[in-house]
Amino acid sequence: MEVRMKLIFLFTFIFSLMSSAQASIGAIAENWVKAQYKSKEATLEMVENYLDDDGVNFGGRYVGFGFLWDPTNEDGMVVTRVIEDGPAFGILEVGDQFISVNGNDITEDNVNSGALGFRGEPGQPVKAVVLRGGDEVEVDVTRGIVNPTYSKDQVLANINSAVSENWGQNLLDYQIGDVVVDEGKNLVYVWHWSKNIDAVSGNEVEAHNFTRMRFNENGLVAGWWTLSEEELALVQSGWSITRE
Repeated sequence: MEVRMKLIFLFTFIFSLMSSAQASIGAIAENWVKAQYKSKEATLEMVENYLDDDGVNFGGRYVGFGFLWDPTNEDGMVVTRVIEDGPAFGILEVGDQFISVNGNDITEDNVNSGALGFRGEPGQPVKAVVLRGGDEVEVDVTRGIVNPTYSKDQVLANINSAVSENWGQNLLDYQIGDVVVDEGKNLVYVWHWSKNIDAVSGNEVEAHNFTRMRFNENGLVAGWWTLSEEELALVQSGWSITRE
């Protein structure tokens, strides 16, 4: 009888530890998503404390060139990163400043209207002119699927580059829905909804979002992905999808 009671106690203790761990990663995931809506500082704290040093953010896939630039740079569209294994990898270089794309000059109107042709049907060649080392250089990039990933250092750099006062300035409302923990795989799924004001059109844009977070054995985030209703959001902000 005594042995049986000890076994029951042991199993209960182990189960309580497992339940506690599941509740912990569930809480981390929920607070992580909430922080992204709240402030730059809250987001920094979550990433610094809970993203593993080898953790990775998997960005949304898209068809295009595969490069990053800083819209606040007064020098124009200057490449800050070329996505590894993307269509422009080995063609564009960090520091390249775009002058024109498909004959269209780099202007605010052309950037906002999509006239530059970065996005579109995959497999189509796009010609561009960049300023590189003081010389104008012609480049040809064939559009393709881009799979962006970001290391912890890159995630922190992106967050730190943001202006605190502008964080969430267009956010109207958000809600956290279901938080589901996969007991056997250290996975957490968070459903959330948000409504924003589109900065260009001024329209209200709302969408459902789905964040998947994978944790390691130390309870730290090893990787996370967020899927959103991007097509719905684009249509609400005035964009239309047409066949070329």
